[in-house]
Amino acid sequence: GLGGVEVAAGADTKEGSFYGAIGGAGGVTESGLSYGQFTVGPDLEWNLDILRLGVHPRIGYTAIGRVTEGQPFELFNWGLGALIGLDLYRSAGVVFAVGVEPKLEWASSLALFEDSDDAFIGGVNAFLQFRYRAARDVPEVEGRAY
Repeated sequence: GLGGVEVAAGADTKEGSFYGAIGGAGGVTESGLSYGQFTVGPDLEWNLDILRLGVHPRIGYTAIGRVTEGQPFELFNWGLGALIGLDLYRSAGVVFAVGVEPKLEWASSLALFEDSDDAFIGGVNAFLQFRYRAARDVPEVEGRAY
């Protein structure tokens, strides 16, 4: 199976959240080929009460093992994700949220002197999110889920 993680750090304010993010994924494809991906980019998100909307531009590198011996198939990718999230719980600066992130990426081979096709890759990620910010920026609703 495939698995991944992304970590972001930055400012989480009343108006929105603005982070730098770094992520990676890896594993084995359904056909048994090794797979790895590395991405970086900003997270730009805005709060509408407990609803959170955002955009996540990304650039990255993907490598997929080959059936034959030799170097992996390498791709440069860039894309854009949207974010739709919902804050489920807020208390003393701690926020737990869930959401979805539809995204579309363009991938191009790094083999500059070989014939290759570019590809669009799309999908939707579901996520669980933990955020922390100073308690003065979060409405106090002790022990109550939203």
